[in-house]
Amino acid sequence: MAELAEIDLDRIISDNDLTEENSKKTIQNEKRGFERKSLRGKALISIHNHGPILVKTIDISEGGIAVVAERNPKPETACVIQVEIPLHDGKKYGIHSKAVVMHSIYSRQENGFKIGLKFLDLSDEKKHLIQNFIYP
Repeated sequence: MAELAEIDLDRIISDNDLTEENSKKTIQNEKRGFERKSLRGKALISIHNHGPILVKTIDISEGGIAVVAERNPKPETACVIQVEIPLHDGKKYGIHSKAVVMHSIYSRQENGFKIGLKFLDLSDEKKHLIQNFIYP
């Protein structure tokens, strides 16, 4: 996998657009409404005022991604995720999005905290890439 570039959170997240209050609004009435597909690989998560965290991916959908991490972020925590998905053309495409932690629970099977992230600002282009990954 190509190296994932380090994320500059000050450039991506301003204190005004991903506050805890705004994150809580995205969680209300959350229901899983998208097809998910297994995606085993690596990704980077950055949480404001913390360095990037390397995580293992589990699955992905147009609505979000499941990952495993050594840290246990609280639900409603705002973050940025950067991941690459392989498509049928053999190339890997980057997905970069603001996200919010929906849940985080320790998984003995995964040997870490299984975290559900909901994408907040995924562009139509990136949604299309994920659709192409799920439905090749």
